[in-house]
Amino acid sequence: MNSAIKICAVASLSIGLNACGTLYKLDVTAYNNPNHDLDNTYVILSSNDRIDLRSPEFELYAEQLERALSAKQYRRIRGEDPSEADLAVYMYVEISDPAKRYHEVNNAVIETGYDTTTTRESQTVGNNQGGGSQSQGGSQTRSVEPPRPDMLIGYEIQQFATTVYAKHLRIRAVNLHRYAKDIEQFGRDKAVPQEVWSVEVETTGRPSDLGEVVPVMIAAAQPYIGVSTNDNVRVKLGETDSRIRAIKGD
Repeated sequence: MNSAIKICAVASLSIGLNACGTLYKLDVTAYNNPNHDLDNTYVILSSNDRIDLRSPEFELYAEQLERALSAKQYRRIRGEDPSEADLAVYMYVEISDPAKRYHEVNNAVIETGYDTTTTRESQTVGNNQGGGSQSQGGSQTRSVEPPRPDMLIGYEIQQFATTVYAKHLRIRAVNLHRYAKDIEQFGRDKAVPQEVWSVEVETTGRPSDLGEVVPVMIAAAQPYIGVSTNDNVRVKLGETDSRIRAIKGD
C-alpha cells in the first residue's frame, strides 16, 4: 500500500529566512513644521516615566538617537544647563504585554510513487503441435510496470500561534526657548510645547528585548527626521543592516 507524505514549502522558506536573521517590518509616520527657523542644537529628554533620565537604559537609547541626529546635522548639548540648546528632543519607548498571533499555512500533500518496480504475472497456454495431440503447458509471462510519479492529491491547512510584542518609539522635538518662556509666564500645566518635528515608529514581532529593537526603530526613523509623511511608510530592515549597526555604533 502506498503511503502519503506531507511537504510544507512555507516551512522550508521560513527556515531559510531565519538563517539570514530577523526581518523587521516597521510603520513610520512623521511631521515637520516648515515655519521654524531654529538652529539644530538640542538636549535629549525622556517622556516615559518608566525610563529615568539618569538610568543606563536611557543613556544607551540617547546615544543611539544622538548618532541618528548627528547624521542629520544636529548637535547635542550636554551639561547641567539645557537652555543653551534650541530644541528639546523627547524620546518615548514602550513594549506591550505578550500577545498571540495566529497563522494558517496551506501544506501540500504529496502521494509518493512506487518505491520498487512492480511486476504482474499472467498464465499463457502452450500448444503441442507434434503427433496430433494437444496439451496445455504451464508457462509464465512476466510484465513490468514503470514506477508511478509522485502526485499532488490536495492541501491541508495547518494552524499555529506565535507570541509577539508591539513596540513603539516616538521622537518629538519642541522649541525649547518658547516652551521655557511659556512655563515661566503661564506655568507648567498651561504651557503648550510648540512641536518642530516628530517621528513615530511601530513594529510587532517576536523579539521581547526592547533594547534589541530600539536601535532598529531609530534606524527606521532616521530618514524621516525633519520631514513630513502623508501616511504610514512601511520600512523593512534586516537585523544585520548597516544602518542598524551605525545606530548601535558597531
